[in-house]
Amino acid sequence: MTLEKQIGMTMTGEVFQPVRLYYQVFNPHQIKKDLDLLRCIDFDTSKNRWIWLYDKEAKSIHFEQKFSSIPEEVRPVVIGYFVWKSSDVLVLDVRSYERALEAIKFFDKKISRSTAKVTHCSSVNKIFEARASTASNFDVFFENNEDLVEIKPEETIARMKQAFLSTNGHPDLEAIMSFLANDMERFFEVEKFPIHFYEEGINSLKTSFILRRIIAMERWCGNVTYSYRDAFERLTHAEGSLIQ
Repeated sequence: MTLEKQIGMTMTGEVFQPVRLYYQVFNPHQIKKDLDLLRCIDFDTSKNRWIWLYDKEAKSIHFEQKFSSIPEEVRPVVIGYFVWKSSDVLVLDVRSYERALEAIKFFDKKISRSTAKVTHCSSVNKIFEARASTASNFDVFFENNEDLVEIKPEETIARMKQAFLSTNGHPDLEAIMSFLANDMERFFEVEKFPIHFYEEGINSLKTSFILRRIIAMERWCGNVTYSYRDAFERLTHAEGSLIQ
């Protein structure tokens, strides 16, 4: 008898989908001081990283499994890792889209924007089996990975403008429709893209994650051609959200 595959989940009840947040650091001394002051942060000297715990100040964050519902014997749950990637870039690795959204909001209140700002996000847009969801070093996903695609909006805009103009300088409707159709069919399992949290708030990134979750779930179920077009149509008609 074939056992049904089980989806990898986090200890706080979300689907396991690794995310890396990139912070541009303007004052390395101050960010170290800010993190060291937080009681939900421990410093791991063996790996030279800060560990973000679901404890103390972070207890107020409501994941699928709230703090009070997590057995005492497994507390505190590790919900992220801060690691330096260069002298002015600090990354935060978390195990779910939901944790990434909460992290951005949480640390925006704890760290001054004059000290550091979140600028980019890398995400793994696929579903893992439970037995394959234990990776603790996310460099395997986000560094030297030939599957990672970096999304650069300025390049997309340049291609769009080129496609939209015909030789006579007027909009080419056929080219426009072709460009949009091709763009809606694209989907990358691992990608890096800019975040505009300070200009747009958190909802833009939340919607982006919802679309990726829909597509990843469909492909997990065997619908390997499911695309952004399909996800947009589903989201348009949905009454609720996949990410609360």
